Amino acid sequence: MNDLVTSRILTAADFSVKPCDNFYEFACGKWMEKNIVPEDKSYHATFTILRDEVQIIIKGLLENNGTEDDIESVSKARNLYQSCMNTGRNSKEPVLHEFKWIKLGYSFRVEITTPKEKMTCLEGYLRETFSMKGVEIELNDEDTVIIHDMNYTSKFNDFLDSYSPRTVANYVILRFLRNRWNNLPKRFTDLVLELSKLTDGRTVSKPRWQKCSSLVTSYIGLAVGRLFVKDNFAPDAKVEMSTMIKYIKESFNDILNELDWMDEDTMAVAEEKIEYMEEKIGYDEDILDDDLLDRRHENVSIDPNFYFDNILGLLNTAVKENLIKLRSKVYRLGWETAPSTVNAYYSSTNNRIIFPAGILQQPYYHKDQLWSLNFGAIGTLIGHEITHGFDDGGRQFDKDGRLDQWWNDSAIERFNKKTDCFKNQYGNFRLPEAGGIKMNGINTLGENIADNGGIKQSFRGYQKWLKHNGGEEKLLPGVNLTNNQLFFIAFAQIRCTNMRKKDAIGSILTAVHSPARFRVIGTLQNYEEFARVYNCPVGSFMNPLKKCSVW
Repeated sequence: MNDLVTSRILTAADFSVKPCDNFYEFACGKWMEKNIVPEDKSYHATFTILRDEVQIIIKGLLENNGTEDDIESVSKARNLYQSCMNTGRNSKEPVLHEFKWIKLGYSFRVEITTPKEKMTCLEGYLRETFSMKGVEIELNDEDTVIIHDMNYTSKFNDFLDSYSPRTVANYVILRFLRNRWNNLPKRFTDLVLELSKLTDGRTVSKPRWQKCSSLVTSYIGLAVGRLFVKDNFAPDAKVEMSTMIKYIKESFNDILNELDWMDEDTMAVAEEKIEYMEEKIGYDEDILDDDLLDRRHENVSIDPNFYFDNILGLLNTAVKENLIKLRSKVYRLGWETAPSTVNAYYSSTNNRIIFPAGILQQPYYHKDQLWSLNFGAIGTLIGHEITHGFDDGGRQFDKDGRLDQWWNDSAIERFNKKTDCFKNQYGNFRLPEAGGIKMNGINTLGENIADNGGIKQSFRGYQKWLKHNGGEEKLLPGVNLTNNQLFFIAFAQIRCTNMRKKDAIGSILTAVHSPARFRVIGTLQNYEEFARVYNCPVGSFMNPLKKCSVW
């Protein structure tokens, strides 16, 4: 294991660059030289390499013919993959007949009846939707309709009246096709590729098997996950991840009690929220229960010969299951994330952090690699997701996931002033991959707060782990770096990325994450411990005088 880790670090890092001059180039310089962006991608990263490796595993699992002992949900997953791969059949499937339900007209109005803005919003549409077969829920006057954008809704009628019914119907069809274009025959996906050449620089489509494995994971991900975790997830990982989370949560509380801008009342409620925060690691044990998993997919009908019909059926089932929740008790304990997912999440409405088995692979985590590397990689993601519960969005939800102002007004005001520093810092970065265009520090604020909080919590968590496990780890052979230095190398190298120019520009305009380069540089510029560990002089690029901090 040590030899593999040493090789991974040395082949990615560029030791000709001084770490205090530009730590991203220091940690990822050689990686960027050796890893060009594939023609079917708009960017290439450590993250996408792992995702591709997981998809190759899933491809093998789905192409396996299985046995008579396979449970029904696993058979459905394999049949869906087979229908997707049947390109000869797919090219002959009709599309336009699916739009027979579109009517040239509209039977709803929006009406504001009182200054409290009581609205009958798309009432006819809602009543018809909830009355569909399989849902059959009767709406009443006491049901609440949440309007996220009053200005948009109040102007909707005027907008519709500006265009002919034919134009509106054509637009609905276009939006449906755009939503489903990856599921359409080749004559449609070829047009999508032409658009991609203009928007993000991709010149070829992804391999069909890759599209199909992603699709099956999206729709029947729990069944795919059952197959994946059997041979690709060590049971010890759940225990070790829980240990890391424990130390990182303790570190969050330590940092919380050191803050000079949060009042005692809000601080007490914040401590309560972190205590109530759930953790989900690897996979839900329910996927190992044959009966439960089959019941989860019992309303899904899959024919290996009819791909597009399968997709429409899956969409229909998903919509109905979602609508039925209106009159059902909310089941808060389960989690629907596919275990093979290469990502991590925080759910504000559940106050829950989720780390699927797919992300718990090298280089993010391995039970046999140094804990400095585990804390530097997956540990900083743990801290990142925890901090999302207290960023500009997550702070609006309480410990039970309810939208509630649990902060005092004075704490909110001081928090907002603190975040102005991040807006200015990241807003002044210029992305070389995009031709030097300035970043947007407002769009990326929540993710930047999470990055900055996450690394502090994880580094402290690592120090706590060391204290309880003998005080120091052995050094990694062949790399002239301390374990504290390796922590920051791991943090940077999970973000090594190459971007096409068009994708880089699009990222600046629309993405909520900063580009990888500044997720590394911006976070480390603000962290005194990094500057101490690498002996960066005050005023150097990686140790500026002004630093931003919230958590």
